[in-house]
Amino acid sequence: MQPDDFDSPSLSRQIDQLADQCVKCGLCLPHCPTYQAELTENESPRGRIALLQALANGQLEAAPRLRAHIDHCLLCRRCERVCPSGVEYGRLFDLGQQLLEQNRRPARAVRLGLALVTRPAWLRTLARLIVLSQRSGLAELGRRLGPGRGPVLLRRGLSLPRLPWPRSLASHYPATSQKRGRVALFTGCVSAAVDSRTLSDTIAVLRYFGFEVSVPAAQQCCGALHAHGGQHAQAEQLATLNRGAFAGDFEAIIVTASGCASQLLEAALPVPVRDAVSFIAEQPWPDSLRIRAGDETVAVHEPCSAQNVLRSSGDIYPLLAHIPGLQVMPLGDNTTCCGAAGSYLLRYPAFADQLRANKLASIKDQPPDRIVTTNIGCALHLQSGLVEQHNFIPVIHPLTLLREYIEAPT
Repeated sequence: MQPDDFDSPSLSRQIDQLADQCVKCGLCLPHCPTYQAELTENESPRGRIALLQALANGQLEAAPRLRAHIDHCLLCRRCERVCPSGVEYGRLFDLGQQLLEQNRRPARAVRLGLALVTRPAWLRTLARLIVLSQRSGLAELGRRLGPGRGPVLLRRGLSLPRLPWPRSLASHYPATSQKRGRVALFTGCVSAAVDSRTLSDTIAVLRYFGFEVSVPAAQQCCGALHAHGGQHAQAEQLATLNRGAFAGDFEAIIVTASGCASQLLEAALPVPVRDAVSFIAEQPWPDSLRIRAGDETVAVHEPCSAQNVLRSSGDIYPLLAHIPGLQVMPLGDNTTCCGAAGSYLLRYPAFADQLRANKLASIKDQPPDRIVTTNIGCALHLQSGLVEQHNFIPVIHPLTLLREYIEAPT
């Protein structure tokens, strides 16, 4: 997380110092989705850095047009990965958003969204309503009557894939093979409400590998939406609560969503934060664990957070290589953001769908039997696009796929 001293002069100095790292070489431009779409400097990383530096130095005001250029950023951080000067673009962006938001109250829809992700009971209730609408046929009826009409939140809700009924997790799960260690599972806010299958499968795989799993009840949202929206105080409050919740004798905090893992890495938690796939991929394979042979083709979608922040997207391939007969291939256009980007798909749905269309086209060109990805937001966004095309290729987490092929020890 950023330093606690967040008065305006200190904030401006931090932005100015970080922006000075940029040598304006432009090597980031070919890798920026918004620049490639608009071909304007203000929609590039270099342009946004210049705008934030001018804002911090008092040369520009926080006008709506400037805010729009900053907000259009997907924060995929591809620019950060390819930058020869090592510019900390993600940190600079968060600081810039705080400077923009420090004297402005968030819009009502933003306040509602931020409140929702910090209230698990609300999210579970919303998830149950969505499941009921899907099971009753109302969601399908809504799609047929007019998928392009109504508020974006309603349209996104109608195109969601079939969700499982939210299930509660126990606080403790013992290892099912010779014990190797003890880990804690971060459930997340959206994942806990709509992706209980991934969480359950991750727990099962961890137990097969000899890990005792704890699920701290006091854990909170990772705070990514707050941090990237300039709400530093709320993000730090959530980080403080998570530091308390995960204080214990754990080998690692296991996270199934790479976007959450990226944010938690910056929260100074008392235990190392690990992406679930990367953690399992580096473990010695238990002698008692048997895998049945596969006969399908699986495409791997590599989320921006896994590629550009965690640098762990390649860990999926050696892990799935343990499944004999499985054909694994990277999804086409893997280096470009799918358009989900946290709340981006709600704030800028047209461009989010434009980016997703590239992914859907690559799926159509080489249709796999299933798609795997390590980020819940990407999974929902891609699956929704497939649903809208009446294409029902499943999009699942890699550990869900692995668990299906594991022959449970007797």
